[in-house]
Amino acid sequence: MLSAKKETVAAMRPAFVRTLFYFLCLATCVRKISGQTKKDERIYPENFTRILDRLLDGYDNRLRPGFGGPVTEVKTDIYVTSFGPVSDVEMEYTMDVFFRQTWVDRRLKYEGPIEILRLNNLMVTKVWTPDTFFRNGKRSVAHNMTAPNKLFRIMKNGTILYTMRLTIIAECPMKLVNFPMDGHACPSNLEVMVYRWTKGPEHSVEVPPESSSLVQYDLTGQTVSSETIKSITGEYVVMTVYFHLKRKMGYFMIQTYIPCIMTVILSQVSFWINKESVPARTVFGITTVLTMTTLSISARHSLPKVSYATAMDWFIAVCFAFVFSALVEFAAVNYFTNAQLERAKKKPAKCPPGPQTTPVKVKDTEEVLQVIFVSLKVAMANGLKALNFKDHLRSMSLIISHQRAQSTTNVSGVGRARPLRHLASGANGSSSALSRTSPKSESLLSVASSSAQLVKSTPQAAASTPDVMAGTTCKQNANSSSLQQLLGPKLEHFQMMGNKPEIKQTPCSQPTTAGMGGTSKIDKYARILFPVSFGAFNMVYWVVYLSKDTAVAKAAALLCVGVEAAMWSRESAPPLLLCLLALTALWKTRSVSCDAQSDAFKTNITLFTRILDSLLDGYDNRLRPGLGDRITEVKTNIYEYTIDVFFRQSWKDERLKFSGPMNILPLNNLMASKIWTPDTFFHNGKKSVAHNMTMPNKLLRIKDDGTLLYTMRLTVHAECPMHLEDFPMDFHSCPLKFGSYAYTISEVTYAWTRNASDSVVVEGESSRLNQYDLLGQTVGQETIKSSTGEYTVMTAHFHLKRKIGYFVIQTYLPCIMTVILSQVSFWLNRESVPARTVLV
Repeated sequence: MLSAKKETVAAMRPAFVRTLFYFLCLATCVRKISGQTKKDERIYPENFTRILDRLLDGYDNRLRPGFGGPVTEVKTDIYVTSFGPVSDVEMEYTMDVFFRQTWVDRRLKYEGPIEILRLNNLMVTKVWTPDTFFRNGKRSVAHNMTAPNKLFRIMKNGTILYTMRLTIIAECPMKLVNFPMDGHACPSNLEVMVYRWTKGPEHSVEVPPESSSLVQYDLTGQTVSSETIKSITGEYVVMTVYFHLKRKMGYFMIQTYIPCIMTVILSQVSFWINKESVPARTVFGITTVLTMTTLSISARHSLPKVSYATAMDWFIAVCFAFVFSALVEFAAVNYFTNAQLERAKKKPAKCPPGPQTTPVKVKDTEEVLQVIFVSLKVAMANGLKALNFKDHLRSMSLIISHQRAQSTTNVSGVGRARPLRHLASGANGSSSALSRTSPKSESLLSVASSSAQLVKSTPQAAASTPDVMAGTTCKQNANSSSLQQLLGPKLEHFQMMGNKPEIKQTPCSQPTTAGMGGTSKIDKYARILFPVSFGAFNMVYWVVYLSKDTAVAKAAALLCVGVEAAMWSRESAPPLLLCLLALTALWKTRSVSCDAQSDAFKTNITLFTRILDSLLDGYDNRLRPGLGDRITEVKTNIYEYTIDVFFRQSWKDERLKFSGPMNILPLNNLMASKIWTPDTFFHNGKKSVAHNMTMPNKLLRIKDDGTLLYTMRLTVHAECPMHLEDFPMDFHSCPLKFGSYAYTISEVTYAWTRNASDSVVVEGESSRLNQYDLLGQTVGQETIKSSTGEYTVMTAHFHLKRKIGYFVIQTYLPCIMTVILSQVSFWLNRESVPARTVLV
């Protein structure tokens, strides 16, 4: 057993030594090879130059990889460096991106010391690159400072990485019904032959949080999707990135909502002001109405002229209705108050029964009059002239008649006894007592007083007479004393009656407005109804709009993304394990098949290269087809996409006839610069732009019979003559005229490709006009004469009808409300001159 073990160890020792020797040799070889490689890289940099020259030897950048064979698959991803701003008026957004594309071009395989060739932008122009364009891009910029911002890398297996830095201004269709509680999904559409996302649909678009420079929006996320669209030139894959935006409400709360709420509250303060303060309440109403009008106009400045009402428009309209109703409420209060006052004035006066007074006896008054008559006779006997006596009687009759007239009118008046008291104030104060009794007694008292004054003045009158001056003094004194004795008891009786407590007479009461002051019932109800209604409206408004799911497009986009993610995960899962297991067994077969496929591919590419070279051999692109022989007919049609136009032209050039395995040669823009193309221009174009992002957006196809199809993507700003007599209920027909600039009708003629109705195609989704409805389009053709010859002019008319919704909200309704407001003054009292002046 011991000897057997020794023999086994002796047998294993040489094998172990041999294996160790092999490993040492292998490590030495690898070290030498790597050292030699580094030495070659350091000493021979021209090796890379030879590699690039060998790659470009016979390379035709007019033909895509796999031309005539398999489909070229382009993988892409986007890294957003800056997102924003977003323009609501123009409905567009801006973003800066690093746009990366990856594809395989087997013509660029190489063997060399490094895995990746890192090159600059100079190599880009010498190889084929995808003619990717942004379908909804309005304006795009490729950055060229300080050199074109492009990255180009070639890997050993022919895989190419191409990166550009772009600033894209793209269209973002917005529905502003829920503004400013709205959300939008802004798309970015990429179109080329076949596209796939590099890292899958969930990770191929990266937007770092710090890249968002939005002021009015929050970027809530992004989703991707893909679709296939059909056109008359074939089917195309469109990759779409949706950037989901949610509007911030802070600005609009400060600028619109809070001022509107405060204005409504201010208008309701007038309910607590006295209804007699007509100027104050009118100023409140007019000020708040004008404030709401100003707020409604300023709120629309940051929005496009859409023809429908937004959520903010509804809020402002309701606030305006509350403010206007507050002013109408005051007009109603003022009107009903004045009407009630007028009705009260028309009611008859109510006289309460007068207080009971002690009347003067008729007997006493007759005695007084008798005494006065006797006193007058005594005065006549003492020498009073007859003329003076007659004058005195006449004056007494006038006084008595005046007193009777005053007594008849004194029944309904207050304070009418003042003249009577004045006339009777001379009879020892006894007239005051009589004046407070009855009108008849007051008249008698006035007569008695006047008689007494006359008796007292009689001696003075007699003294002035020369013939009776002497010897009458004693008689006068006696007569005076006798008159006092006669009138004394009666006058004392009236004096005693006057000393009794005065009983005031209650006048006839007129209708008073004392009970009509204070607060109106309408104001009392308005103080409760208006605030409660406004609070309920705010509650319903904010609950409805804040609970709405405004990202409608987001769900659809997520659905598309989910389907695509499932497809990508199924199709792109690399069979790595199978490849590792079968690598050794299938290596030779794989290499043979790859070599055979590569040889066939090279043969195919070489064939089409020879075809193109033969077509261009001796071709002069300065001469039109059929020069000096026949007229060149150019057929056109227009495909409108929002503000962009796909302008297609087709003509025949027999110099480009060919025979080969394909009937149509689909080429890029590089071939378009080497052949003759029509010099078409737009007659009424003001400014036109040919899109060049990421390459010139041109399509060229050559049929084997020499027929060419040439398509360009243009943005055309054309003149549209308008007659605005019927504005805003107007219709317009905007023409787009084009034709040849240099060739007359005897050299180049134009015709529509298909029938007139189908030569101008407008997609249903392409028309996103805010102020107009596109009713349809018609085409025409005419010949115009000029000093240089006759030319064919093709015309496409786009028929537009203006939407009136914006002008109803901004102009018509405010005008109607202003007229109604001016007519509120008709319901105010005519004495309220300041209030009515403010309203007018």
